[in-house]
Amino acid sequence: MKKNTKIFLLFFFFLISCGYEPIYSSKNINFSIKEIIKKDNNLNNKFANSLRLFSNEKLPNQIKIKIESNKNVKIKSKDSKGNPNVYELVIYLKLTVEKNTNDETLIKNFERNINYNNSDDKFKLNQYQKELEDLLVNKITEDVLKYLSDL
Repeated sequence: MKKNTKIFLLFFFFLISCGYEPIYSSKNINFSIKEIIKKDNNLNNKFANSLRLFSNEKLPNQIKIKIESNKNVKIKSKDSKGNPNVYELVIYLKLTVEKNTNDETLIKNFERNINYNNSDDKFKLNQYQKELEDLLVNKITEDVLKYLSDL
């Protein structure tokens, strides 16, 4: 028991001393999202909720963004009976950025896709599609943050 505790403490101190910092912490962001304009749908709400974390009214670089997103599920391949085997989930995001400093408007499109296999259990397939959608939303959000940091 003492050996496990010593190993755990050694591992814990090693992790603390490695200097880990989150890449997208609010300390590293040089902008603040003042307003998010969007239509009310599930996908837009996911993007808005993940970007709303970066609203800080203390920063001087205030931006206003407009979000337009949609998803598309395509059949990539079928079996010999004509039933779908592989699907492709594609999520598109059109981001319009308005800067307060010089009234400049920038438009950037983001797209991510992923392929997945069909399942006989439609409930599990639907749950898996939702998980993949959340994964793609997170990846696109990372891309958006990189883009906004470079402005």
